[in-house]
Amino acid sequence: MQLTAKEKSQIKENITAEEICIQKYQAYANQAQDQEVADLFNNLADKERQHAQTLNDLLNGKQQNQQQQSQQLNLNTAQQQKNEMEVANAAMEAKNAQNSDSLSDRQLLQDALMTEKYVSNSYDNSVLESANQEVMQALEHIQQEEHQHKQQLFEMMNQKGWKTVNPANN
Repeated sequence: MQLTAKEKSQIKENITAEEICIQKYQAYANQAQDQEVADLFNNLADKERQHAQTLNDLLNGKQQNQQQQSQQLNLNTAQQQKNEMEVANAAMEAKNAQNSDSLSDRQLLQDALMTEKYVSNSYDNSVLESANQEVMQALEHIQQEEHQHKQQLFEMMNQKGWKTVNPANN
């Protein structure tokens, strides 16, 4: 598959965003006080790894279906998680050594929610700029999953009483 220069550039930007999300969510999983919140962050980090792999495959011209991607990801996930956990733990230890005031679970979720909104917007631009149908479909699929991440974060905040939905006044 031949990518345009614009597609390559946007895929690279999205890979960077996914890598930041992975690191952020691993660190947040380690920092979260509530196990449900930590589990959500670990789950999101796993999904972001899948996104990064899909984007790297697109960038390298590999065409794989979702099942093949999942199988390949499962082979590499354990080592990646170990490496990322070490990086996240080192980062958190350094942060804690510098500042004993850590973010609350509410703040972690709020930051992640803002991050997902930003990432989703980035995918929207990438989808709209894609000339290749296969690239566009892959990016749309990832964007839909980013929307699901946003919803999961919102629902967790709502469940904890940190984000409420109020009906509009007439």
